[in-house]
Amino acid sequence: MYLMRELVDEKYRKYVDYLNDYYDYCYLESMHYINQNRNIHAFITGLSYGLVGIEAKRMDNTLNFCMHSQDLYYDYLHAKYAVLNGKGNIRKCYITLAYYSFFYDLSLCRNKGRCSYIYEPLFQDCHHAERMIFEDRDLIGEDETCKRFVHEFFIGDISYYGVALDREMISELYLTYRKSWQELTQKERDETASEAAIKHNRHIMHKETFKENVQIIEDYIKFLVQRNVRPIVLVMPFSEEYRKSVLKEYKEILLHVLEVLPYQIDFLDLNDLEVFEREDFLDATHLNADGAVKATDLINEIFGGLS
Repeated sequence: MYLMRELVDEKYRKYVDYLNDYYDYCYLESMHYINQNRNIHAFITGLSYGLVGIEAKRMDNTLNFCMHSQDLYYDYLHAKYAVLNGKGNIRKCYITLAYYSFFYDLSLCRNKGRCSYIYEPLFQDCHHAERMIFEDRDLIGEDETCKRFVHEFFIGDISYYGVALDREMISELYLTYRKSWQELTQKERDETASEAAIKHNRHIMHKETFKENVQIIEDYIKFLVQRNVRPIVLVMPFSEEYRKSVLKEYKEILLHVLEVLPYQIDFLDLNDLEVFEREDFLDATHLNADGAVKATDLINEIFGGLS
């Protein structure tokens, strides 16, 4: 599940512990480091659906800044930092969304500790959450050997998943059932998808969050357009079972918000392609490795030539 200490020289083992303890932060910090040192042409933002569902390695000079539970506020901070500090000439930004993204704020939910764990050291910004103290978290900023170790780990393979993490083995579904999505009974798939949709449907009541996120997406798109970066908005694929249960209003609202923006935006809901099957899914809302390859190749085919 994590990088084993025994795989590296003994003198580096405390850095393995650091990488394992702060893996998500180390991954995103390393992606920004790579962006500052390579000619990157495009990047991806979003929450876990884009992280699990897009293989940036299969795209042309592209980095994936998606992360579990990440919201639009931090998507925008990633975009600004990447565009303003990158070495290359970034031409495209893929903004991956869930249907409920405009109603979701990480800093106001039960996972708000991730604001301190990941984004406070990256951007000095916890949004609406109170800052928490992680005594050894800043080691990557203070110890050059640690920084080098972490960066080299991700430079070798710019994917979140790899020798340290296996997407199937760490999925909540597998940890709960010890089965893959395909191995569940239809009743289990329906129940699991319904539970996820019910949780996501509750976000519809977050009216103030919606207002804030509408402004954020407008500022985000404006920032990109003013710097000649092409905005491409994607809704990642979800299982048939989930789509039956998630609020239909979400997509209508999402489309309306994008349509009234005074900018040219490429938009694709990959669910509309009707090419993803049960075998492509890790759980009710995330693609597995084969599904991610399929999604990435489709995105390349449709948007790969855009400049």
